[in-house]
Parts: sequence; structure tokens; C-alpha cells
Amino acid sequence: MRLQWVVALLMALCLLVMAVLVGSLTQVRLRALAHETASDLFTQVARRNAQKLQDLMSNAGSGVQFLASLPLTSIDGAGRIDRPRVMAMLLATVQSQPQLQSAYIGFDNDEFLEVLGVRADPGVIAALRAPEGSHFALRTIERKPAATGLPLESWLFLDARGVLLGQRADAPPALAPSQRPWYRLARDSAGLQLTPAYEMAGLPESGVSLAQKLSQGPGVVG
Repeated sequence: MRLQWVVALLMALCLLVMAVLVGSLTQVRLRALAHETASDLFTQVARRNAQKLQDLMSNAGSGVQFLASLPLTSIDGAGRIDRPRVMAMLLATVQSQPQLQSAYIGFDNDEFLEVLGVRADPGVIAALRAPEGSHFALRTIERKPAATGLPLESWLFLDARGVLLGQRADAPPALAPSQRPWYRLARDSAGLQLTPAYEMAGLPESGVSLAQKLSQGPGVVG
């Protein structure tokens, strides 16, 4: 009688241990499946984002290379830069690529043309002191004879349709383009260049730039 009870107890303990083992193995398998699923999802997301980044870089790089190839110093046929026409090109570039923060052309004498994609971002509007509803900010730094050749900075602010919302003119510039990381890298290198991340001038954010020196004349497109 006692032996039968002991055998029955041992059998019950064996069944209990087997149940625990099966449960543990099931949990391990579920964890493994969950890990594999998460890993697969991460890989898929990474691939999609990598493709998007590659497409963005390709599109932006093509735009930079096109602008760098233009004979900007004779674009108006008189050896001067046709600023309104060049600015229209920069604006079209930023309008057609919403992921771009800006497009610009700088020169060794620190003259500068830039279009910023504000896109009604409150942080960018505050940093630029732009009117509410601004979608694009057009910055010009120009050396004017009337100001004894010193560089002066002007801004135009446009809404999404290109309507002028406000402007500021003839103020001391907030940056010297020839001293910026993107300018130095492209000026001293051949072909299209990608900068490391750096702090954007006058904006509360960091980013990278694609830049290339002009094919004709001392300057850089980015």
C-alpha cells in the first residue's frame, strides 16, 4: 500500500515536472518568435528608411550638381549674377523637395543666396523672426557700394503660394558663409561632398549638408 502511494506520488511529480518543462519551453519559443518578429520588423523598417534616405540624398545631390554646373557668374550675359533668377532656382528646388531644409549658394567674398523651407514650423519662425504662416524664407547677403562694400543681409518671407508676407533689409549678416563647415569642405575638395552633422546657423537644430564647389567661379552650392 505504501509502495503504491509512493509510485503514484512519483508519477504525479513526473507529470508536474513535464508540465512545467513544456510550459517553459513554450514560453521560450514564444519569446524567440517575438524576438524574431521584432527583429524582422526592425530590419524591414530600417531598409525602408535607408531607401528613403538614399532617394533623398540622390535627389538632393542631383540638384546640387546641376546648380554647381551652371555658369552663374555670366548668367545674365554681363558677367554678373542674376540674383532673382538664381533665387527662383533655389526656391524651386526647396519647393519640389519638402525634406530639404534649404538650398543656397555662397561665394568667397561672403555674398550668399539662400532659400529656407520654413513650412510654418513655429520653432523656425521664432528663430528667424518670420511672420506667421511663412513657408519660405529668402536670404540675400550682398556687398553694396553704398555701404562701403560691407556685406548686408536681407530677408523676404513668403507663404505657401509664394505671396510676400514680410521682409527685412540691410542688416549686418548673421553668418559668414565662407567660414561654414559645408563651404570649407566643398571648396577644398573635388565633387559632391557630405558634411558631418553640425549646428545650423541661426536655427535651433542640427543637420548635414550636400555641397559642391562651382564649376566656374569661386563659390559653393549646397
